Amino acid sequence: MAEFESRDSSEQKPTPRAMTQREKLVSVLGGASALCCFLPWFSVSMSNAAGKLSMPGGFDAGMSWNGFSFAEGILVFVCALVTAAIPVIVSQGFFTIPRRTAAILPLAASALAALCALIYLGRSSQVIGLLSAGRTVWYFLTLIVIGAMAFQSFRYWQAHQVDTAGSPD
Repeated sequence: MAEFESRDSSEQKPTPRAMTQREKLVSVLGGASALCCFLPWFSVSMSNAAGKLSMPGGFDAGMSWNGFSFAEGILVFVCALVTAAIPVIVSQGFFTIPRRTAAILPLAASALAALCALIYLGRSSQVIGLLSAGRTVWYFLTLIVIGAMAFQSFRYWQAHQVDTAGSPD
């Protein structure tokens, strides 16, 4: 029994610590980016010369899709979750990874999310006869939030580079 206790006491578990302001900001922006994937990113509407067409019962003739309707949106969601989760997991001591790796993972995930969102922006919107297709204001809000997430992840990474400049990892 004593051998079992000494083995357990010699193992060092990471201790939870309070999250820094940057870690909180990166996590909140990552969560907000993930939530933005539920908003409608793309809409299609039909109209005639007099304006919008209406369906019987007063419904507009149009449809919209959220981020999960596209591969890029799913990747944005997963990358946003990774960006939000890594600072929380590391600060709470759920597992131990080197500090530089803990700083580069949110940066890489947020950069990939921004790239996927910009690739989606490159898809053409068009007007063909009565059919008008394009991005919604929610998509552009998502771009702003993802850009802020990537910028704060970069600042988080920069702060870790300054903190660990002289210490081996």
